[in-house]
Amino acid sequence: MQFFDAIAIVFILVFTVTGLVWDVRTQRLPNWLTVPMFAAGVLFQLLRGAVGGVLEFGGVGGFFGGLAQGFGMALGGFAVGFGILYLLWLAGGSRGGDVKFMGALGTWLGAWLTFEVLVFSSLFAIALTAVSLAMRIYAPRTGKDRGKKKATIAGTSTKWELGWAVPYGLPVGLATWTILVLHYTGHNLTWEMLTTAV
Repeated sequence: MQFFDAIAIVFILVFTVTGLVWDVRTQRLPNWLTVPMFAAGVLFQLLRGAVGGVLEFGGVGGFFGGLAQGFGMALGGFAVGFGILYLLWLAGGSRGGDVKFMGALGTWLGAWLTFEVLVFSSLFAIALTAVSLAMRIYAPRTGKDRGKKKATIAGTSTKWELGWAVPYGLPVGLATWTILVLHYTGHNLTWEMLTTAV
């Protein structure tokens, strides 16, 4: 594992764990978490690109070429993460903090890994919501709390009158950790799923 990969993993793990815990406790993903992570992600990609460009090609050309590559990496990831969640937010199916959270995470992951996280987070969200609904349906309930809580599939506008609201930080955290393990063990499960479906 390369030096820059190790740095990225540490930042991503701290970011997603913090987001998960904060979102579970408060149902919010605050700006003090997402905005600095976005800025750090852009700077990180610029630095990694510049160093990689100089080491591979040398000179001023390698430096600026690496900067461009790093900026493209950050921009692509941000566009996928922020863009898709922003469309869902416009449709009323996502919160503003969720949009900024995925945009910030995308600057570190790049476009393809961000897309994979979105795919897996949707699957985790559906599974968590199904478990929540089952627990509410089959668990003993009192007249006081019957039908009072709602469960929301993260990233969608689908709501149920039973269950627990799934905070977006939870499925995204689970998805990110899964994708990182698959990526660094040489697997591309999302691509395999897509090609198999086609």
